[in-house]
Amino acid sequence: MLGQRTAFAAGSLALAALSVGGCPQPPAGGDGNGNGNGSGGGNLQVIVTDHIVDGELKVGRGFVAFGVDSGSGINFVRKGSVASAINLSNSLSLMSSGFNVAGTWILAREFDGSVYFYDTATDTLVTVPNNTLALASGSALLDEFWSDGDYAVTLADATKVSDGLPIKLIDCTTNPPTITSFTQTPPTPTGSRSGERPQCAVDAENREFIVQVVDSVYLYSFDDPTGAPQVFDLSGEGGISNSISIFLEDRFVLYHDHEGVSDGRDVTRLADLSGGLVYNLAQNPSAPEDVFLRDGFFGYFVEQTDADINTNTQYRSVFGQIGANGPEFTLISTTDKAIKNNDPDQGLFGYGQTVAITSNGKYRFIAGDGTAANIAEYLQVSVNGGAFKTLEDPEDNDEAGIFGSNVVATDEACAFTTLDQRLALILLP
Repeated sequence: MLGQRTAFAAGSLALAALSVGGCPQPPAGGDGNGNGNGSGGGNLQVIVTDHIVDGELKVGRGFVAFGVDSGSGINFVRKGSVASAINLSNSLSLMSSGFNVAGTWILAREFDGSVYFYDTATDTLVTVPNNTLALASGSALLDEFWSDGDYAVTLADATKVSDGLPIKLIDCTTNPPTITSFTQTPPTPTGSRSGERPQCAVDAENREFIVQVVDSVYLYSFDDPTGAPQVFDLSGEGGISNSISIFLEDRFVLYHDHEGVSDGRDVTRLADLSGGLVYNLAQNPSAPEDVFLRDGFFGYFVEQTDADINTNTQYRSVFGQIGANGPEFTLISTTDKAIKNNDPDQGLFGYGQTVAITSNGKYRFIAGDGTAANIAEYLQVSVNGGAFKTLEDPEDNDEAGIFGSNVVATDEACAFTTLDQRLALILLP
């Protein structure tokens, strides 16, 4: 079974829970979908660089950007010359975390909240006036710019910008990028969750984005910056946690709920804003790790039983797909096969902490998390839904594969950090 699905009434103000039902799950398929290392990774080759990653890691159009130490800010490498890193900070103190990419641009800020855009295609640095766009000062949050394709959304410090409006859409199809303010602002969080900072998600193809405030999402159109957003109140569906990034695509929202289960573990849910349904996926509770949604394919990690977690806190991955006729899911579980020496403590195929999926679900990557990998954090790839497999370490440090953490990917490239925090890339065919 997929799990519970709850219907809600769509409208411009709120969504109320109406009913609970079930949804069938199609067969998982043959051995090739069993994630037991039965299929290979094609001709994918890992390139290990000498560049040290000490912050965020993002893949843009034709480049990979990565945070370095606080005094140097942000570097990037172009796909055709990965040996040479370019520092875009100059005399600036750009934050090595919290930045993001959109198209060929890197979007970043200094400690004081000043915002800068850097075009990697022309090596142009744009200083954004503080009265147009400035963020809160202080240490960077994990997410301060949310992007998809050539567009990004950020939440300005309303006390610094001249229009007093926090929601800003950044259009990186123009040079310099165009900033649009949205006039209809969600309410400020109150009560026990008053300290939570809202988060956003962008769907560039459908020209929409959402702002999540406590247990509600506010849906905006790129083309209507003065219009009232549609409001979807999910408080009756477990609420929304802002500790895990949310995703928006075709009005489906993938997220962790706020209530979880009685022992504190999370629950992954999928809200169909158009159809008025919230799906509580059958493979739950979830581990407190990444979720990911792209092109209708999604992935996350579960913590249902002790078997879903190995000694080095790698979690069992689960993948699914949203069908053309609505939420038709094929959930694929792993088979608990050890990567090395028949020792599960040294890593299991299909277990990880971070996940990335390319368009059409062709490549699914999983890896570890954090700035320092542990013994179980092998980079793994599944091709066309096949079994997960490790990739060859070009430096022959480990015959079982290459260690990796913090994996990110687009259709052009996959990037991750090695055991010693070096930048590694896979240029995708």
